[in-house]
Amino acid sequence: MLRGFTLIAVTVIAALILTIGTYLTSISITDAAISQSHSASLRAYYLAQAAASEVIANLNQDFALYGRLTAGTLAEGNSTVSRNGVFDYKNSYTAYAVSITPSVATIFATGTVATLHGAAMRSVRVSIGTATGSSVVFPYAMLAGGQGSRESGNTTISDVTANLNNAALQINQIFHVRRDAVVAINNGDIKANQVLIEPGATLTVTGGTIQEGIAAEPLPRLDFDSTASNSWKNRASLFLTPEQFDALPNNSEFQGIIFVDGTPDDLQKNLTVQGVLVINGSFEIEAPSTLTILPSPRGSGLLVKDDLKIESTASINGLVYAGHWLQIENDDDDSPPHLEVTVTGGVVGWNIEFSGRPDTAINITYDRELASMPLDPEMNENSPLIAVNHWEEVY
Repeated sequence: MLRGFTLIAVTVIAALILTIGTYLTSISITDAAISQSHSASLRAYYLAQAAASEVIANLNQDFALYGRLTAGTLAEGNSTVSRNGVFDYKNSYTAYAVSITPSVATIFATGTVATLHGAAMRSVRVSIGTATGSSVVFPYAMLAGGQGSRESGNTTISDVTANLNNAALQINQIFHVRRDAVVAINNGDIKANQVLIEPGATLTVTGGTIQEGIAAEPLPRLDFDSTASNSWKNRASLFLTPEQFDALPNNSEFQGIIFVDGTPDDLQKNLTVQGVLVINGSFEIEAPSTLTILPSPRGSGLLVKDDLKIESTASINGLVYAGHWLQIENDDDDSPPHLEVTVTGGVVGWNIEFSGRPDTAINITYDRELASMPLDPEMNENSPLIAVNHWEEVY
């Protein structure tokens, strides 16, 4: 009888071990499949990004293709790129651009990686745009010049005091005054597709009107770094790498056109430029810095190719220009207790946002000559292609 019990026990234990082993093997196989699937999906995503980057590179290098962008005639049939065997025979990608409006388009890109059980496919899309506007006189105190999607051409002002003087505001899409913002427009019109004022916010227009449903105004063209002799890069009085700019001592002072070829670290020192500070990338100003731009007979201002964020004291004579986001923000960590930003000239961005606290003072006073000089069409023959919206996965 003891032998029979032992045989049953051994059989039960063996079955239990077999069951556990089968379960662990199944888990290992499942984990391996999940890991392989995740890896293939990640590779496919980066392939899609590479495809979109190739379309952007083609637009920057092919004059005829760039012409289709500015004309608003880009389509799948005239912009497609496609590659098989990218690094591996299992990998491929394809992408194309479709115009939304003249100078604005959306790139649709897909990456594919073959797997044992099929294929991993990921898609991304990105909106791109370029500035096409050009005039001898810039007539606005502020222009939000984005076009082509609901994220473009907006201006939002929240929880700050803002005064804009002596010229119209041109907002291609929505002018949104939010929360405790106090906004005064003096001696000028608000021209926008739509004006929204939230409860608790104040908008006062003196010596002007509110005009809704207006036509879009293209972003003015600036030639940051083309090979043309008149580009800002080729006209620079002083050429700096981002590292050289970061290494400047506190209270540095310069005259002329200071060109920084890339994105430097956040500015955290005092800097004075009598002329034009050009950033061929993005730029952020944090406390305890103070940026001062003084007028110059040859033009003055702060020109940023991509994103500009001001979180510390700034006094700027001339044009403030951001090819993408232009933000003035009172950040509790990066801003002084009372943030004051003063611009005498004009302000231009693809999208514009002012935010922070009620003790934040933003004062923009239009000056025709100071705003217009940096935008001289004879000095800005070309304009860079910019990504105007973030990457967005499509499943």
